[in-house]
Amino acid sequence: MDIASGTNRPLTVMMNAMHSAIGENPLMAYLALMAVRLVEGSERLTFQR
Repeated sequence: MDIASGTNRPLTVMMNAMHSAIGENPLMAYLALMAVRLVEGSERLTFQR
């Protein structure tokens, strides 16, 4: 999943805001990784209902 070109607009806005606030560092990398995992996990749970 590519956050920058994805269709999840709220996630893109949130990640851009966090990137401008904390810059490029290991914490930002971790947050980006977890954001993708949470969105994909949420999509899987939604389809299983």
